[in-house]
Amino acid sequence: MKHLFILVFIFTMNACSSQKTTTETKSSTTSETTTQTTTNTSNQKVIASESFTKLRMGQLTPFGDMMIKLKDVTSDSRCPEGTQCIWAGEAKIIVGMYPAGKFDKDVMITFSPKDVSKSKPMLLFEDGDSQYYAYGLSPYPSQKSKIEKKQYELMLKIVSK
Repeated sequence: MKHLFILVFIFTMNACSSQKTTTETKSSTTSETTTQTTTNTSNQKVIASESFTKLRMGQLTPFGDMMIKLKDVTSDSRCPEGTQCIWAGEAKIIVGMYPAGKFDKDVMITFSPKDVSKSKPMLLFEDGDSQYYAYGLSPYPSQKSKIEKKQYELMLKIVSK
């Protein structure tokens, strides 16, 4: 009976581990991390890919036919690391959208627990099978140093199917 239980357990673990495979790669030359998830079932195979990148302040960056630019950080009242705050704070930025290389509009994004965060990213635009999300602003404030505007980077998540 004990051997039967062990065989069933090993079979179950083997079956579960073949259902989902996740791989991550990090490039040393860019700030991109790519995660690919492959799900196998008896009839279908789905591959989803997530890439992460950072856009520097003032950098006009192309993504297919769209170009985006972190134009300004209008405020940053996030609670600095190493301190205790009553309010978590927020950071507000302006992102310029340039379809086909021509200015279209500015988008105001507020990073806070109730608005945009890593767990609640904001869809900026879609291009073909890819979706581009704003999900963070770095660096995070510290009580030890002041952040200069040129140091800010917009964190993007790119989801492709």
